[in-house]
Amino acid sequence: MKEQLETLSIMEEEAKRKQAIDELYDRTIEVMEKCSDAMTNMNRIFHEITEEDEE
Repeated sequence: MKEQLETLSIMEEEAKRKQAIDELYDRTIEVMEKCSDAMTNMNRIFHEITEEDEE
């Protein structure tokens, strides 16, 4: 019975680690999407500014 409890404990810890990794992965993807949007916006603004300078 002791071995079963230890195994169960290890399985629970492993599940917690997997959940933490999944959450970190999701947050990382969200941040990367925000960075991509910001870079796209900055690129658009840069092109707007430089086109106005050329006119």
